[in-house]
Amino acid sequence: MAQNALQISDRLSAVSAAEEQLPFRQAPHNLEAEQALLGAILVNNEAMDRVSAFLDPQHFYDPLHQQIYETAAKLIHVGKQATPITMRTFFETAEPISPTLTVPQYLGTLAGKATTIINAEDYGRTIYDLATRRALIIIGEDMVNGAYDSSVDATPQTQIEELRGRIDDLRSHCSREALSVSRCLADVEAQAIKWFWTNRIALGKLVLLAGAPGLGKTQLLIAFAAAASTAGRLPDGARAPLGS
Repeated sequence: MAQNALQISDRLSAVSAAEEQLPFRQAPHNLEAEQALLGAILVNNEAMDRVSAFLDPQHFYDPLHQQIYETAAKLIHVGKQATPITMRTFFETAEPISPTLTVPQYLGTLAGKATTIINAEDYGRTIYDLATRRALIIIGEDMVNGAYDSSVDATPQTQIEELRGRIDDLRSHCSREALSVSRCLADVEAQAIKWFWTNRIALGKLVLLAGAPGLGKTQLLIAFAAAASTAGRLPDGARAPLGS
């Protein structure tokens, strides 16, 4: 048993020595991708539509980029333009990035680094994936620290269950955001359709009436107009909504 204890002690000493020699590693991130995406949004606000469904401010690595993205998202959400000019007001008093570069100046620099709107989603996915990796690193570090410094009441099983729950939460979130559609169908509220002509023409929608010449498209449209103005009969005998 003494021999086993000595072997364990030697192993721990070797691990400690190896840890001291490990190089410092930065958390995974891509500042160039963040700059390119933010620049694309500032140049063309439609780029926000490509990423807003899955990308949140906290997914950015740079705290300033988080603030810029959040501010742009709020402006766009209320129907305003998010450009280096309109956003400079919110960053006039921000701490300069360097003695020669203020944040309002940096906004203009971002616009010069913009990617195209076509690539916006790809850059957003890159930023999101790197944020997920950082979250995994935090979970791993907490696991190691918890194993080293756990209290008497914190059993290994308790720690395992807690970590499993955090990983499951992260996995479910990733699965949700990996959907190809911009939002989950479960989040879309179903709305009743108001019909002009039931199951054929909906009110308030653009409908294309197409067909070869001589099929009676013009006469049909005239009949629709007459039915709508008088609550008259449609071709199938149903009454049209008055004033539709």
